[in-house]
Amino acid sequence: MALLATGALEVGGPGMDEAILTIVMPCFNERENIASVVSEISRLTNRRLIRRIIFVDDNSPDGTAEYIKSIANTSPVELLCIHRIGRHGLSSAVAEGVMLADTHYVAVMDSDGQHDPADLKAMLHAALE
Repeated sequence: MALLATGALEVGGPGMDEAILTIVMPCFNERENIASVVSEISRLTNRRLIRRIIFVDDNSPDGTAEYIKSIANTSPVELLCIHRIGRHGLSSAVAEGVMLADTHYVAVMDSDGQHDPADLKAMLHAALE
């Protein structure tokens, strides 16, 4: 997991109610993991601080992108899915997701549950100190 500062924040720091974090999650054949990851992130972080989770899917044959789109309206956190056709790879997926972020901080996490969403809180707290 990584936390990056994008420079999208105006000088003077974030307001208490301003969403300052976008989470980018590259994925391929992760349909079974999406609901639990979104649920964990929703429980462990302050909703007002997270603008959205951007999933970058490399045309998963298991329907990952379609599943993300189907739960987007009921998710406690805003979800965006980039469904990439003809483009593949972790590095380019991360870059594409980060380019869409409009918050000061961007966290990059695996969508397979390899990274513990609980670590987001500590990382963001350390960055804001």
